Amino acid sequence: MRIELSKSIIVKTYEFVGEVNFFEESPYIKLLEGIATQDELEEKLRGEELSNSAINNIIQKLKALGVLEDRDIINVKDGFPEREYGKYILEMFENDTRLPFKFKNKEIRRESYTSKNRVDSIRKDEYLIERIYKKSQNFSDNKEFQVIKLEAGNYIESNEKSTDIKLHFKDDEWKYSIDKKAFSMDKIELDDIFNGNWDSSFNALKIEFNTIKDDEKIIKSFEASYSNSITIDGYGSFKGKFQNVPLIPKTKNDAQEWLLYLLKREIEQKERYISKDELHSLWLNLLDTKPQLDNFDLKFDFEIVLNRFGKDSKYYWLLQSGIDLFPFDTGLTPKDRVIIDAKNNIDLISDFVKKFNIEMPKELTIVDRWIVDIKQFRGLEKVIQAFGNPKVTIVTQDIRTNLNQNKKDEISDIIERNNIRRITKEKNEIVHSRYWIFDNLNHYKTNNSLDVIKVDGQNIEIKEQTTFDLYDKKDLEIELTNMLGEINNG
Repeated sequence: MRIELSKSIIVKTYEFVGEVNFFEESPYIKLLEGIATQDELEEKLRGEELSNSAINNIIQKLKALGVLEDRDIINVKDGFPEREYGKYILEMFENDTRLPFKFKNKEIRRESYTSKNRVDSIRKDEYLIERIYKKSQNFSDNKEFQVIKLEAGNYIESNEKSTDIKLHFKDDEWKYSIDKKAFSMDKIELDDIFNGNWDSSFNALKIEFNTIKDDEKIIKSFEASYSNSITIDGYGSFKGKFQNVPLIPKTKNDAQEWLLYLLKREIEQKERYISKDELHSLWLNLLDTKPQLDNFDLKFDFEIVLNRFGKDSKYYWLLQSGIDLFPFDTGLTPKDRVIIDAKNNIDLISDFVKKFNIEMPKELTIVDRWIVDIKQFRGLEKVIQAFGNPKVTIVTQDIRTNLNQNKKDEISDIIERNNIRRITKEKNEIVHSRYWIFDNLNHYKTNNSLDVIKVDGQNIEIKEQTTFDLYDKKDLEIELTNMLGEINNG
């Protein structure tokens, strides 16, 4: 992502008579390298065959500059500005914000000058010093010169002109430039640039779908490039150029609209019957490739997809015909179905476990790629307790990388105290469907992840109706049976 913000500032030109320090590299600095005392310096100079008078001139020069004191060398780095007295022309930037300076010396030109070490008789013009010295000395970019003294009244503000200051953001770094010369600067928070809509966990701009619904390129790429005027508190107004800004839906509803748009385009491109199972796979595949949408935990809903087209669309009837022709996800009728209704403050044993109508299992294997957050692990722990603490294996991805450390520690504690065997795989290595398998005999396919069980202290809630369909092992996906074989033999 690249950002360029620009605004006009004023350049004023002053002519003045006064004293200036020029911070040019002095030959004395190199001469004094490794020298700590006057005796060491004199010995070095005699070794270079300098005359006594030349040595004495150097010693007096260093004393006058305050670098040599009580026969010790001190303040070497600060002692060698070259002070000059004369007439100068100074250019100075001005702007009405703190960005990145209020007053700053830009460039100075010598009209005429006399080199002096001390010009104590010059009177100070406090007004101009305030503007071109004291205000600017807080900014570290200009190390070339410093206005020290000015003769009262001996300056003229000759003209002023405007120029642009440009702020650049690239590779997570801010810089500013004036007249093509770049300087470092303190960062500006991206949340301030984007008016409070920056998502720091995804490093993306939160955006409402209806603002981009007519731009397929943006919808498919999750990036936008545009120009826009913006105002930043404390910095003023800018013309902004934004390139390749990453995007993320602002709300869950925006994410669903985004996903349905992409899904609708895929269905239209296929131009054929699509079964509910295939439609579900298309839904999940899009979430796999678009983590910006996956973050919102969007549940597959056939009716929502169907209604997206409307009955006037041929795709509506292609989808509906697919359901008529393939009434079950796998084309097979489940042996049994357990339905858990949405309910507040439930007892997992009486309202949940007993509906399975099986003996308390010794082993429970859960294959679910979405056991990745603290809410799923809290629900898992309650399930383990309700089923009498069987030996538990879960096959899933690694936990979310953006979890804070407290949640990571809580997940580790749940795994340890329940002796959970956790097998982590890449998302595409785990079957889309979720399975609960009891004692390697009863294979239940479920439509929801564990976060459907909401745990709040001692209160447990089922957030939405959940079904568990029982299938024979021979009817399972080949990918699942292969995985279970690896687990059991591992």
